[in-house]
Amino acid sequence: MPIAIKNGAILLKPAGLGFVATGGDPCSCCFDCGPQSFASGGAGHYERVHRVQAASGSMTLDWNAFTVPDRFRVFINGTAIYDTGNASGSGSFTFCKPANAEVKIVVDGPQGTGWQYSLSCPTGSC
Repeated sequence: MPIAIKNGAILLKPAGLGFVATGGDPCSCCFDCGPQSFASGGAGHYERVHRVQAASGSMTLDWNAFTVPDRFRVFINGTAIYDTGNASGSGSFTFCKPANAEVKIVVDGPQGTGWQYSLSCPTGSC
């Protein structure tokens, strides 16, 4: 299994999957796009870069901050396009990913929190 270290995190790459972080802070890792990408976590700062197809398409972020407010942000090529602010509960955001763009999800949460999100792969045209 290939291993890499990035920002103090140990990254493992199971066959056919993207790198999976096992520790370190902040986590800034790249994951290949499958039918849907999923992440969950707790307190601290979390970043994930999603490698997606070169073509443009509509993508949806579904997020859940449960009861303790967390902040979810979406960046395309380094530019913020969505920010929940500190929000609890759940929500979704659909956006158009331009061709050859990098999509990064950033989550910040306080002590005692738990969160999760899923990100669809690009589909259709926009």
